Formats: sequence, structure tokens, C-alpha cells
Amino acid sequence: MLPTLSVVSTAAFCVISNSRFDGNCALLGGGALSVLQGYSLQLNDVCFQDSSTTLYGGAIAVANGSAVITKGCAFTDCSASEGGAIYATASGGE
Repeated sequence: MLPTLSVVSTAAFCVISNSRFDGNCALLGGGALSVLQGYSLQLNDVCFQDSSTTLYGGAIAVANGSAVITKGCAFTDCSASEGGAIYATASGGE
């Protein structure tokens, strides 16, 4: 069995580059990554494969008020009830 990787960052902005997430799963959302409200994430040349969750964002779940930037990323065979690869919530206009 392969080891499980957990990425935790307390910085408001996090960068992940030249990486691969393969076969990740989560119970509720963000099979590989969850971006919490008010945080930002930049992904450079990252591959997500066979990531899944039962609800939101097979690979990535993005909370209201957060930002995700992807450059050169690939999403293959990711699944969820909503947002097969990426699920993002949006805030109402104020």
C-alpha cells in the first residue's frame, strides 16, 4: 500500500508544482485537495488521476471566497456527485 500524503498549509497562498496526486479519495469533498475559505492555491504542472469523493470535487473542492490557479494541469478519471474534477462555490453579490 502506498503512503498517504496530506498537504496542510497555514499560509494564505500556497504553490504546488511538478506533482502527481493519484488514487486519492475523501468522504465529503476534495478527493485530493480542499481549499478553505479565504485561501489561495496555485498549481503548476500537477496531475490528478483517479481522485474521487462522494460529494463535491473529485480532485479539488474550493470554498467560497477562495482562489485556485491552474497552469499545465491534467485531470483524468476524477469523479464526484458534483464537479467531477473541480467544484467551487460562489458567494452572492453584495
